[in-house]
Amino acid sequence: MTLYLFEEITALSALKVRQAIDSGEPITIWCNSPGGSVVDALSIYDSIVDRAVTVIATGQCESAALLVLLAGARRCATPHCRFMYHGVTADGDLSSADAGECDHLSCVVADIIRGRTGTLLSTLQKYYFGADTALTLNFIQEIR
Repeated sequence: MTLYLFEEITALSALKVRQAIDSGEPITIWCNSPGGSVVDALSIYDSIVDRAVTVIATGQCESAALLVLLAGARRCATPHCRFMYHGVTADGDLSSADAGECDHLSCVVADIIRGRTGTLLSTLQKYYFGADTALTLNFIQEIR
């Protein structure tokens, strides 16, 4: 089954992924997203990280969408895909009063990035990069 996440990452995105998993078919996710909710991206991550899911980044794979990419057992990108990481912010998921939760989510995201790529978060603060750099930083395994 091929799933297209050409959208901001939301609870609906997480539901689409969950429904695809429940189909029992092999899954390929094409991701072209400016990011969105880190909480919903973590829901997607948890749903697919231990499954044989291929994630292909195309267009843009930014912010929370990086978590969707990193969950893939096989991670690819098209040659002109753009990537960006900016850290967890309170604008989308949390009110500014939830600074503790924001710090917690920042640690969770940092652990995922370091665990899946070996890249330290300090390398990526508000950082834009292309497919070649994504390959070098181990965000992807192949440019196709």
